[in-house]
Amino acid sequence: MSQLKVFVARHPVPTYFALTFAISWGGLLAVGGLSGMSSTTWQADPRLPFFVVAMLAGPSIAGLLLTALVSGRAGFRELLSRLLRCRVDARWYAVALLTAPVVFITVHFALSLASPVFRPSVFTTRDTASVLLSAIAGALAVGVFEELGWTGFAIPTLRARYTALATALFVGVPWGAWHLLTNDVWIAKTYAGGLPLVLFVTLNGLSLVVGQLPAYRVLMVWVYDRTGSLLVAMLMHASLSACTFILGPSTLTGLGLVAYGFALAGAWWIIVAVFGLSLRYRRDLNAARARLAAVKRHVISTRWGAVEYAERGYGDPVLVVHGIFHNCVGGLLSVRDLFRDRRVIAPSRFGYLGSSMPPNATPAAQADAFAALLDALDVDQIDVIGLSAGTTSALQLALRHPEKVKHLAVLVGNLPGSPTAVVQPSWAKRVNRQPIMWALRTFAPSTMARLVAAVPKGFVMTSEDARFVTEFIDSLFPVSPEGLSFDLYVSNTDVNDYNLEALTVPTVIVHTKDDQLASHEASQRAAERIPSARFVSLESGGHLMLGQTEIIRNELADFFAESRERRAERVAS
Repeated sequence: MSQLKVFVARHPVPTYFALTFAISWGGLLAVGGLSGMSSTTWQADPRLPFFVVAMLAGPSIAGLLLTALVSGRAGFRELLSRLLRCRVDARWYAVALLTAPVVFITVHFALSLASPVFRPSVFTTRDTASVLLSAIAGALAVGVFEELGWTGFAIPTLRARYTALATALFVGVPWGAWHLLTNDVWIAKTYAGGLPLVLFVTLNGLSLVVGQLPAYRVLMVWVYDRTGSLLVAMLMHASLSACTFILGPSTLTGLGLVAYGFALAGAWWIIVAVFGLSLRYRRDLNAARARLAAVKRHVISTRWGAVEYAERGYGDPVLVVHGIFHNCVGGLLSVRDLFRDRRVIAPSRFGYLGSSMPPNATPAAQADAFAALLDALDVDQIDVIGLSAGTTSALQLALRHPEKVKHLAVLVGNLPGSPTAVVQPSWAKRVNRQPIMWALRTFAPSTMARLVAAVPKGFVMTSEDARFVTEFIDSLFPVSPEGLSFDLYVSNTDVNDYNLEALTVPTVIVHTKDDQLASHEASQRAAERIPSARFVSLESGGHLMLGQTEIIRNELADFFAESRERRAERVAS
């Protein structure tokens, strides 16, 4: 007996599967033999009650017995606790009870458009009430007794070691195979129609073993993970069984029955895919929010609403105005390797992250809000970095508050005449870009790198470049729709009307020749218009200026080191 306990303790789930099959199939074969049910309609077979008892005895008895052997009384107390766990969010009851009916009705409706033989059986019977009552009662019995084993023992045991998906497949495939004797082999002579028996058994069996039941089990495990309720699992199983009894076409045979099974299997796997993607989407967004939460952010109140900012480092301050999709945290990331001995202050622009979107917002108002932030921080003068779409409000700060700006540096900026300095089509306002960007990031990262991070096609990235691109793309989430719309429909195009010749602040513009978003030529023209502006042209690196960090860092250090007076003297000479 001790050796048996040791074996069961080491292999609890395989032991459960073996015992379940032995009890159920042993009882079925003892009652029905290889021929199974003798009647044309299985409901009329006088041995049906014995078949049901034999079938349901397997998972329930095996589950209870293995619980006793593996966990003893503590296992039974825990099992009872999960069975009585009924106080869960109402939405999970809705998912458990309504998912199967919605999928069945959808599949039946779609198939009935091709042929009336796919109409639900409940619509073709004369005694609808009797069918409904017996089906619901039978489904509840199936759900309760089967899940005592599948979810009562096997799933929590596996879940302690494996992921939800792996657990669902480890249980779902044997669960489907467990149905083969009654739902495939025994019904073949009656329901094969014109198909050869071997072909019918093979195809119908596949729809069970790798189609319908494993997919549904994936959903059941996901729901169980979120509720911990054995009761909810039983109800979800009962819902599937009730739909099978009530809606399954009773006259279908042969190829039609096989097609029906695969249609259901396809529908279930589509639901699994959609549900799985939604879970991953939420998980990734939660991870993005956690990354933001890890950075200490501050908020000040202004006449334009809340202005959020983050800062890092010590020394002479520099204001970083972030680009499109970004925020104060992204601003810090963008210049992380450029300033090692400076106090970097990065505000979130209007509508991004924790900063408000005031009514009738403009880049000029954004510049005034920046000035208010500097006043609140007791910063009289500061060097300013305008990144990409952040160039617009950085320019406005230099135009409207030149006394506060020591130097202005524009990196791959949105400047007059650039392809970025245009108003987007109005229909684009209705597009939620976050799911699209997430899908690209998740399933087509190279495309995401080209389209959003604007890495030039064919650009050979070092491992360090690749890490930064990944970090940069991750930092774009979650998307701030108000700030994004402000950039696309107001701020970006506003730059075309700026009087760059009126800029009195020492200015440097840095741009890469292979930038796929903003224009290198537009930056060069802007530098020619700004009095005494310096233009730094880089051969490569794209919009993220990959591989150019040291050059840019040295250029900015030299530029910021010059005082206005020294610079004016140098220009005059």
